[in-house]
Amino acid sequence: MHDLISKADCLVSARHQNKAVTTRTNWFEDSDLSCLETAATFVRNGRTEVRKWWHWVYTVGEIRRLLEQVGLAITNLYGSHDGQPYKLASPLLFIVAEKPTSAATRKQIVNRKS
Repeated sequence: MHDLISKADCLVSARHQNKAVTTRTNWFEDSDLSCLETAATFVRNGRTEVRKWWHWVYTVGEIRRLLEQVGLAITNLYGSHDGQPYKLASPLLFIVAEKPTSAATRKQIVNRKS
């Protein structure tokens, strides 16, 4: 697995009727991985159940690399539904990518991966 560079922990607890819920969130990050892991522990009538889920976080650079690995090139990045250019502070990210039609363009993508 990946070496962890940083890990942020926070613990949030809540009680609802006869059910205790504890949620633990960890942020993992290294050179090629960013992941938010959440584990929730539910206790009800003396029975404990743990559920985990993960949210993978990708940068535009990581998405570009992944698309190029399958032969696609990003043509536009938008930061809103109305077509505003993408900025780091944009609330959304829309990516338009296409498969290059010319051999020269495909070669440029391959050369960028090296």
